[in-house]
Amino acid sequence: MENVRDSIRNVVLLVTSVIALALVLRVIFDMAELQPTSSIISVIHSVSDFLIAPFKDIVRINNPTFATLNTDAFFALGVYIVGASLVGKVITGFLYDNLHDIVQNFVDGLFKIVEVIITLRILFEIFAILPAFRQSAFVDSIFSWSEWTQTLLFKLPLGEGYINLSAIVWLAIIILLDVISERYLEKLLGGAVVVTVATTKVIKAPRFRLFRRSSSDSISVRIDNPSSEDKPKEVYIDVPPPKA
Repeated sequence: MENVRDSIRNVVLLVTSVIALALVLRVIFDMAELQPTSSIISVIHSVSDFLIAPFKDIVRINNPTFATLNTDAFFALGVYIVGASLVGKVITGFLYDNLHDIVQNFVDGLFKIVEVIITLRILFEIFAILPAFRQSAFVDSIFSWSEWTQTLLFKLPLGEGYINLSAIVWLAIIILLDVISERYLEKLLGGAVVVTVATTKVIKAPRFRLFRRSSSDSISVRIDNPSSEDKPKEVYIDVPPPKA
């Protein structure tokens, strides 16, 4: 299963790298004010336009110094990287060898997805990136998926946006549940699967030492750790050389 997980991660990484490369090149082309006059630049523009479309005009910078900076591409790049990480975690969560790892990784992945959605909603509301002001399918989806977080507290006005206290409380609750579930699943499923591991015990053979003794023709025997029952006993036998 480990090889399958690695293969899926590599595929997700490859796709994410291609997307990131296209978006980074688009940012460079826009900053250099390169028009799609060649085939390569045209392909990059076409691919990046498709990737940026769900995030069009979400982030706007009024400073003329950064007029050529493609903030849509930057925002799309961050979303794709985070999204690919979460999707890869959820998919590979089913490919572990035991029930504990499968459930733990799947549940953790779901919690992370919910946390990202709520965090984006909080940031959108603070920076006034609202469905009423932005015609974006992505913004509409984030607000639709997080609508259940709007039932606890009120909102504090902040310029054109506001601070959503209810969503902040729900985010704290979800993070707390994420931590608690991790510890609970560890206790509940930690010993559910028993993996038998075969071990081999190496027993040292007795070692003989032959050397010349200065005196005494007797044979001496020394046993190391005579009181140990688990460790093998090492026996040393000193044998004198024959007399001429």
